[in-house]
Amino acid sequence: MRYLSIVLMVILLISCKNEDKEEQLEPVQVSGNVYHGEFLHLDGRALFMNDMETYAVKVDSTMKELDQQAAQFKRSQYDMVAIKVTGELIENPFRKETGTGWEKMLVIKDIIEVQPAKTKSVMQMPATTIEENN
Repeated sequence: MRYLSIVLMVILLISCKNEDKEEQLEPVQVSGNVYHGEFLHLDGRALFMNDMETYAVKVDSTMKELDQQAAQFKRSQYDMVAIKVTGELIENPFRKETGTGWEKMLVIKDIIEVQPAKTKSVMQMPATTIEENN
């Protein structure tokens, strides 16, 4: 019985040990949803692609700033760059008007990160053929 009470006291002492409090980092507050993917701006239009979807990107001052940051990572105008941005998805107004284009449009609020694409994501120009009239 004496050993049992000693073992019980040792267990109680060990379980009551004060744990060191680890310094907790405060997360960065991000407003809006975060989107990771690849970005391309070409001929006045922009698009965003991730593994699941492709979206039109609203051409505004934030998108133009993103395009300037992306320029340093592009080897040609058709290269895509990896981005992380905050924003929101809306119905694409161009699609509503014309019936063509991507279903959703990404409105970029903040640019978090711009990097070279991890894959060789280059949009290829379609081959053009010249027909000769005989």
